[in-house]
Amino acid sequence: MALPVWFILSFVLWRLEFSIIRYLSVVELLSGAMLALALFPVARRYDRPGLLLACSGAVLAGCAALTVYPQLARTAPGGQAPFAIDLGPLAPESTVLLLDNEPLGYLAAFADPRVRFVGTNDFFMTLDGTNPLQADVARAIRERTGPLWGLDAPATQGERSDSTLAHYGLSRGACRAVISSLSPDPIRLCALAPIEGRPG
Repeated sequence: MALPVWFILSFVLWRLEFSIIRYLSVVELLSGAMLALALFPVARRYDRPGLLLACSGAVLAGCAALTVYPQLARTAPGGQAPFAIDLGPLAPESTVLLLDNEPLGYLAAFADPRVRFVGTNDFFMTLDGTNPLQADVARAIRERTGPLWGLDAPATQGERSDSTLAHYGLSRGACRAVISSLSPDPIRLCALAPIEGRPG
């Protein structure tokens, strides 16, 4: 009895609180056990293996017919691409700073693998000096060999990204919009340069 109660309660709480598919993985993992548990009373009551097998097959066939599998990596010929991502031209030796806590790290997968992406001011990497990796961020900025860029979501994170730039002694140059079908907010990519008189 504990499994059905936990299963149903977990689903209801997930639905009310998150409704994010990836958080449902444990409940999904146990869905097969729940189906088997639901069929046990039928098996005990009728003691007819043939009927149980037929019912199990019908349930599995129904699940297979109703299940929709995501096709993220492939599309039909002539179909729309699953991701619309365009960072614009970036030199291979570029360093791109993620200036705020907007989840933008996925953009690295659509850039030249030689481009270096560095998180600077998010939930994990803060500017208060409590994270030892902050020294590595400063070193990556200081010792870069190519152009320096900054990624941020100005509509929701402008103040945070401005704090990041001030902390590292950087200023914005020309900016351009980043095309991303995965982000609900506008994203910009700006050329960065050290403020005169400050290391960077």
